[in-house]
Amino acid sequence: MSDAKWYYDEQGYFKYLLLPRSFEGYYDEIEKALLSKGIQVTKKNYSFRPASDGIQYNWYFRVEGESNILSKTKINAVVRAVLKKKQRLTKTSLQEEKKQDIALPQEAIQKKADDTSQSLKESLNRIETIEKELFLRNIEVETLKAKYQKEIASKNNKMKELEISLRSSKEENDVLNSKIQERLESQTKDKLESEYKAIIENKDKEIFNFKIEIEKKEKELNDYISEFDNELKQREMEIAHLRQEKCRLQNDNTTIFDKMHKDSSLSDRKNLVTSIIEVLMPNVIFVRSSIEMALIELSDQEIINAIKSIHNIINNQIDGWRVEGQNKGWKEYHSKAVKWRVYFRQLQNEQYEVLLSGKDSQEGDIQWMKRTVIK
Repeated sequence: MSDAKWYYDEQGYFKYLLLPRSFEGYYDEIEKALLSKGIQVTKKNYSFRPASDGIQYNWYFRVEGESNILSKTKINAVVRAVLKKKQRLTKTSLQEEKKQDIALPQEAIQKKADDTSQSLKESLNRIETIEKELFLRNIEVETLKAKYQKEIASKNNKMKELEISLRSSKEENDVLNSKIQERLESQTKDKLESEYKAIIENKDKEIFNFKIEIEKKEKELNDYISEFDNELKQREMEIAHLRQEKCRLQNDNTTIFDKMHKDSSLSDRKNLVTSIIEVLMPNVIFVRSSIEMALIELSDQEIINAIKSIHNIINNQIDGWRVEGQNKGWKEYHSKAVKWRVYFRQLQNEQYEVLLSGKDSQEGDIQWMKRTVIK
């Protein structure tokens, strides 16, 4: 990553550090590094307009501080230091993952591929739903905006008519005043003035009421538009997060399918463990990739502890509890101190179906249990 991929904008009244979308995993670290150098971050958010270099960036920090630390050289030095640190950590993490990586058996790989595909599908559906909701809400706002603008225009026209009427009344009053002088013998001047004042007061009240109603309508429109703008920004941020999650799931899916082409190195251990379990617990049927998961993700002692728990379950020494969200007879047992779960149900022929799985696979396991058939 080079300096050209971020930009320190000091052309305006405020100074901004602008970052591209590829830096999304570094935003928090960069903010901490800026603060540690005495540079204050007074505002941060997604960027919705181009910087002074004409480029649209994804994120911005508005920075403040002493003039001697707000230089382009020092800002760039802070960003480079964070990137170098992150790159070292990423490289180390990848090396450790490569050391621990083993060839997954075909059934375990397929299980993870199914779970990843399901999560990816749900994210895509969520994005599509939110985009549809935003489209419909935008139509609703435009409709209401047009309605309120039409009402305001109508009220303005009415107020203009009243003002014209008022001017006409004043002109009539001038004529009336001239007639008052002629009619002093039959009517008193006070009565005519009282009638004139009453007319003027009524007209003023009508104009005042129309002004209040117009202000009320304008406030309602502005409040609604403000509320919609806030919701729109929130939904846009949610879409950005879901798109990021989509990319992560696609990368996970690619990694899983790459591993599907490797040879299985656990076949002998699987056969051995399966044979032992068939002898000790002949009435237990392991489903999905329970054995493979145990051999890949659990230590030998954890496998032994899990088998002991299953043995206690089928001998009614452990009852377990019902799995929420399904009605196929499945129960669950696990301990807070372990990283595995046992799902089980008793069949009509006194046998047990058992699913041994990792804690982080719970959501996918429950979806699978919902699709099973009652036996």
